Amino acid sequence: MRDREIMPQALQIAPTPQLLHHLTIFQRTFLSVEAYTQRGDKAGMLLGGWLADALHNVPHMLLHYDDDGVHNPVDTSAWLKSFPASMRGRGAPTNIVADCQHVLSNDGAATELGLKDDMSDFGLAPEAKLREYLDMIHRAFLSMRVMTSHGNRPLISWHELDQVWTEAAFSHAALNGLMASVLSPLPLGLVRWSRFKEDEFRQNAMNVGERLCVESRNDWRNFFQS
Repeated sequence: MRDREIMPQALQIAPTPQLLHHLTIFQRTFLSVEAYTQRGDKAGMLLGGWLADALHNVPHMLLHYDDDGVHNPVDTSAWLKSFPASMRGRGAPTNIVADCQHVLSNDGAATELGLKDDMSDFGLAPEAKLREYLDMIHRAFLSMRVMTSHGNRPLISWHELDQVWTEAAFSHAALNGLMASVLSPLPLGLVRWSRFKEDEFRQNAMNVGERLCVESRNDWRNFFQS
C-alpha cells in the first residue's frame, strides 16, 4: 500500500495591513543590505545579517497567521519592536541603531510599496505563488544571517569588526548584496501581482548569478530554480 501523500499545511494569510507592513520591512532590509554592500559599510553589512536573523521566521508567520502558533503575531511583533535595543546592547553605532529602527518601523507601508492611497491597485499573488516566494525570502534570510558569525564565534560586537573581518566575511557580504538586489522588487510584486513580471524576475536572477564563481553560481541557480 502506498504511503498517503502528505498535504501542505493550509494557509491562513495575514490580514492586509500586517502583510503590507512586513513586506515593507523585507523590502527595506533588501534595499539596505544592497546599499551597505555597495558602500563597503562593514557595520551596515553586519546589521543586514542580524536583520535577516531576526526576520527569518516572519515569512512563514505571514502564511500561517495563528495566535496559537509557535511564531505567533503577538510574540513576533514584540520581538521586532525590541530588536533595535538589542542591537544597541551589542555595541552597534548610533547610526546603525537608527537604521534598524527605520527598517522595522510601522510607517509608510503602502506608500513605500508603491500602492495607491485607495489601494485600488492592490492585487495579492495567488496562494501558491505567495507560498513559493515567501519561502524564497525565508531561505534568503537563512543564508544572509550567516553574516553574523564566522569561524567558531559570533560577531557580537561592532567594535571588533576590523579585527575579525575576513575575506570569507567580505565574500559572504558581497553575495548578500547581490541577493538583496535581486529580491528587493519581490515584496511589491506580491501585492501587485498582475503587474509583476515573473519571468523577468527569474531571468534577472540568473543573469546576476553569472557574475559568480562556478561553485557559488551553481548554488545560486539551485536557489532561484527551486
